[in-house]
Amino acid sequence: TPSCCDRGFHFCLKASDCFNYYSFNSDNKVAEVIALGDVDYADDNTKCCTNKIHIVREIPWDEVLRIVNTGKDCTGICNTGNRNTGDWNRSSSVISEE
Repeated sequence: TPSCCDRGFHFCLKASDCFNYYSFNSDNKVAEVIALGDVDYADDNTKCCTNKIHIVREIPWDEVLRIVNTGKDCTGICNTGNRNTGDWNRSSSVISEE
């Protein structure tokens, strides 16, 4: 019986959720999968677990970038949705015009 964080094949329904659990790094492999068995869903619905999985294909990193950076003005991961606003993307000095 699959159980999230305990046993089974883990996967995410949204590609961007994978990076809640793994670093956003091109050395990581991302795949398209189909859950064929019983499925257990995590409480926050960011990951799932199954007892039988079919790996359809590895997704090339350039495609991963397109998948996770979707929406108006690319508001996905590592853009305005995550780590590209506020203190993550501005210098510590303040420039003012008078």
